[in-house]
Amino acid sequence: MPAMQDEPTQFRMVEQAGLKIVKTFDMTSVVSERASSTIIGHKRVAESPTLPISSSTHVVMVDETELAKEDRSLAFKRTYPELICESVARGSGAQRIASALSGEQFRFARDEINVPWRCAAVSAHIQQSAVNLTALKADADFLGLLPISPVVIGAEWKPDIEIVNSFFRPGGDLGFLSLDSSRGLVGEDSHLVVGSVVARFVGTKMVLGQRIGVISFEAVGERFITAGYEFDSRQNMVTGSVSFKGAGWIEWNLLANRPHAIQYIESATEVITTIAMEWNGRPLACRIASSESSSVLSGAWSPSK
Repeated sequence: MPAMQDEPTQFRMVEQAGLKIVKTFDMTSVVSERASSTIIGHKRVAESPTLPISSSTHVVMVDETELAKEDRSLAFKRTYPELICESVARGSGAQRIASALSGEQFRFARDEINVPWRCAAVSAHIQQSAVNLTALKADADFLGLLPISPVVIGAEWKPDIEIVNSFFRPGGDLGFLSLDSSRGLVGEDSHLVVGSVVARFVGTKMVLGQRIGVISFEAVGERFITAGYEFDSRQNMVTGSVSFKGAGWIEWNLLANRPHAIQYIESATEVITTIAMEWNGRPLACRIASSESSSVLSGAWSPSK
């Protein structure tokens, strides 16, 4: 695992275009500076923890090291009310930066991936070691997802803060994300992004030249969620798993698809959740079961019979 840094990395939201400063994040980098750009350089979209979950105010987090690289892809952004942006598609279908990060607005955009890329203009600039974050409005209709949640990157476990992870891996590898109370959110190659989920988890994964899969989980009460997934649109296959504690419900979205069916059954000894949906015309199902002797629920996507 890459070496950890001692110096904290500060990510600050700034007042810009009349937007209020709502939160300052002080976080400790969990990997070396070079390796961290692979993680935090991909866009994280976050809602201030000081705002209600239902708030439509979001912020975007960027990293100048990553933005300066032409061989890196960038995560999606949502629609700003007055702007629908299109980006430049270059190379093997990767999302590239349309202009340099210099305090001016730059655009992301649709490439050959067949998704309704309604993106936001992002305004941000770098001040020494700090990354300034600009509050943005989220589009709850984007890909049918609900408004997204706060993100935290750091070396400490923070059970009172939610996390949103946009984890794009250039090169075509299928990614896997998992979350537990001892190790936090873990990606491929032991890249560690620590956080916790108390209400919502949204993850994205891009395979260059292929389609983008989006999963969305929402919990109520004190449910704790662990989520992981893999997909390969070339073979029309989707696999994934979820784990959680407590009562509530789950929503799983892939592209613009909504869950085909959700069944939630809870008894005194066992909880069974079955989610069925279609992916490129092929039915998929996930069955999640737990008993009193098991502290977490688990399941896997597979073609439904």
